[in-house]
Amino acid sequence: MFTKIKTRRVFEEICEQVRQQLAAGVLRPGDKLPPERDLAATFNVSRSAVREAFRMLEMSGIVQMQKGTKGGAFICEGSADTMTQSLHDLMYLGRISVGNLAEARTLICSMVVELACERGTEADFALIQKNLDDYDRHTVQGNLQKRTETGMQFFRLVAAATRNEVLILLVDSLTEILAYVLDDIGPFDQPEVIVPIRRDILAHISDRDAVAAVEKTRRYMSIVHQRVTDPGVSSMAAPADQSIIESN
Repeated sequence: MFTKIKTRRVFEEICEQVRQQLAAGVLRPGDKLPPERDLAATFNVSRSAVREAFRMLEMSGIVQMQKGTKGGAFICEGSADTMTQSLHDLMYLGRISVGNLAEARTLICSMVVELACERGTEADFALIQKNLDDYDRHTVQGNLQKRTETGMQFFRLVAAATRNEVLILLVDSLTEILAYVLDDIGPFDQPEVIVPIRRDILAHISDRDAVAAVEKTRRYMSIVHQRVTDPGVSSMAAPADQSIIESN
């Protein structure tokens, strides 16, 4: 029934106190933590313990270490990077499969477009439309890097219309992982297949037609994820392109 009591290491206690200050709103993104020397005196611990705490907080994505005379430990703005890396590692370790990620992305993005139909504003729709127009412009100009960056923003902009930060982070994280996998597979250059579906998704969201928006989103994901889960599928069986990488 009982287990041995484990004494928390000093640097873990420092990390926990920093997290508590964040939760209480005392520390906010952009704030600079006191210098290593001052924190060591405050906690009555060695500077090496503070240094280890900084290292752990940086690995957790809570602080960012900056060098120079104006450097130090700064509270991060927050991003999906840590979650993305964790999912990446779990995939490498065989704990989760690409199929698991693809299925989760389909479900999450279906929820996202449904909620965007309910909460999205005209300003949100205008930003998504601009994203589609920018994608076309980069395609005409032959700027593949810009096209990739623009395409990867599509579902993030749709997620932003939900006003739900958790969904935005989840979309960001799954986008980056699946884009990485697709980049390894290699692109097919058929934007004419993917872009019209994106435009249909936006049209349905703008019309507040959640059923149609979800149906198009699932169709879109089926094309993308067929390539992810079965790289041997030909472009005839599952039309795809560089924009598939960008669509994630």
